[in-house]
Amino acid sequence: MHEPSNVAVAPNGAASAGTSSPIGVRCVTAHVDTGRAAYGEPATANRQLPADAIAVTTMDVPAGTPDPLLWRFDVDAELPQPEGRAAAFQEQETFTSIAGLEAAIDVPAPAPGITPLCLYQHKEWWMRPTWVQALADVPPRTQMLLYRCVDGRWVVLLAVSGDDVRADFAAALGGGPHAVSNTDDCALRLIVSSNKTGRTIMRDVVCYAAIGKDPYRAVRVCVEAAARRLGVSTRRERPFPEALTGLGWCTWDSLGREVSESAIIAKMEEFRAKDVPISWVLIDDGWSDTDRVHETLRGFDADHERFPHGLVHTVDLLKRRYGVRSVGVWQAFQGYWAGIDPEWAAAQSAVTCTANGCLIPAAGQDAAARFWDTWDTHLTAAGVDFVKVDSQSSTSVMTRGSESYGEATWGRHRALDTVTSDLFDGALINCMGMSSEDYWHRPTSPITRTSDDYLPHHPESLAEHLIENAYCALLLGELYHCDWDMFWTEHPHAWTHAVLRVMSGGPVYCSDTLGHTDAAVLRALLDPVTGRLRRPDEPARPIVDSLLADPTRSARALGVEARFGGESVIAFIGLREGESQWGVIEAGDEPLQVTELAVGDAPNVDRGTVVIPAHGRERYEVAYGRVRLLRIRIACVPDAS
Repeated sequence: MHEPSNVAVAPNGAASAGTSSPIGVRCVTAHVDTGRAAYGEPATANRQLPADAIAVTTMDVPAGTPDPLLWRFDVDAELPQPEGRAAAFQEQETFTSIAGLEAAIDVPAPAPGITPLCLYQHKEWWMRPTWVQALADVPPRTQMLLYRCVDGRWVVLLAVSGDDVRADFAAALGGGPHAVSNTDDCALRLIVSSNKTGRTIMRDVVCYAAIGKDPYRAVRVCVEAAARRLGVSTRRERPFPEALTGLGWCTWDSLGREVSESAIIAKMEEFRAKDVPISWVLIDDGWSDTDRVHETLRGFDADHERFPHGLVHTVDLLKRRYGVRSVGVWQAFQGYWAGIDPEWAAAQSAVTCTANGCLIPAAGQDAAARFWDTWDTHLTAAGVDFVKVDSQSSTSVMTRGSESYGEATWGRHRALDTVTSDLFDGALINCMGMSSEDYWHRPTSPITRTSDDYLPHHPESLAEHLIENAYCALLLGELYHCDWDMFWTEHPHAWTHAVLRVMSGGPVYCSDTLGHTDAAVLRALLDPVTGRLRRPDEPARPIVDSLLADPTRSARALGVEARFGGESVIAFIGLREGESQWGVIEAGDEPLQVTELAVGDAPNVDRGTVVIPAHGRERYEVAYGRVRLLRIRIACVPDAS
């Protein structure tokens, strides 16, 4: 293994005790804009920086336990300027806005046969899991890695967006300055970007690393340390909104952008006729006053053609006639998809113009708060109780070059979180916001979407939808309550989606079209005694056996676990099309009582109970698209004496 030139240091600045740290920095390179392209010289160049431009600090773990070990990486880099350059006139070399700095970092090698889990941003708004054969295969824009190292402990590497810059992981292979041998599985590339041109200095926190016996605790310790450093809340500090408890219905997959009061009322009549207790309704995209040619917001009122009596009339009908407790509406983080109509004078004092001419809420917290407070006060006057704010991760793209990742997000998110906390008691669903500069920069809002859209017309999207939600919950479930999106009750995989929405710990809502609601699916989700929707103690997450195996390719079914009080509930889901898979329950030192719960044709009926002896196991076969639901308790075994 290559000896790191910048090993971890203890909190007091001394080198870590014992042998060299498994975590360190090999070399650091700046990618610069030379400022000389106009003179016919190369526009970009690489500059070697000292390894201590990224410092690695060994941290104390809260509660004083020695496990896991924890490290923090901080960048402190300033570009040296070439001799003879007119620095006084700002004729300087500057970091490129994307990948302005790269470092080769040393990490523990994965154990033989282990396929590390990577959570990476595959679209501008979304993140997904993948499993790689070696660290040389880690995809660009990876936000978290999880794997077992040679000694059996778990390794977590977590990139963050700090006060101003964003970090990502990628393979340390290729033709760049940090290429390493493909036999070296102890190195990764750490990429730091500011999103803004003209920077000569980068100073910020960029990532955390942990090594420990428990993978979930290792992730949690990293996330909690980052949250404390950034001043944002973790999920345990973000109460779930009362407005989003119970069963909900969303207009999107039913009505799309042609949503109207009359169509909403028609669907509510069906719910009432079928005795489905809808507690909340989300009026999605299409309700607001927009220019659909230019995709801009023209005003705070509802569209006059589809809501002829105004939003207040629709909300009143839903609550008074149909007993709906809460009504929410959709908004876009930029006002609308392409921002705000330039002819709408009322909004001009709170907007800024992007390089491509879009008007969006201004970056500063005070100005952004004026925009959101004006709009959301208008909504509260109409009786609206919560909002879903979409298109969040478009902002750093729209402001690329002119605003850093911190400038593009901190003020806007602080403003939105503060306003919705004041007006809606925090009832905000964040959406299309799985870029790290968004999920690390929301101080208090409680809910975030954890996958790309549910696609009801494409049942083959089942596996992708479920793995995005289940695995991204490992990270995002430590910061937020996870929204697995809406679902249809008349669908080949309706029961699977329904069960997992309850286990997710997030809002549970369908988006059924008119005439297509299977009331039995929704009623089965409610407690037969109280009639309420049960909520797990924590978001569902993959079981240990599922962490390092792609469930769309493995013989093992995807297993996700949630806890309800003192009980564990595990769902095994078949995700290999055309083939059955197996779920396995293994007992530790104590025997387990496993009760299978009915899903589908006989809801809320136990299908059987088995006792698994200590260190024993039980296998459950699962067909593609199906779910087997198991309630697990410690078995009470009579004393033989």
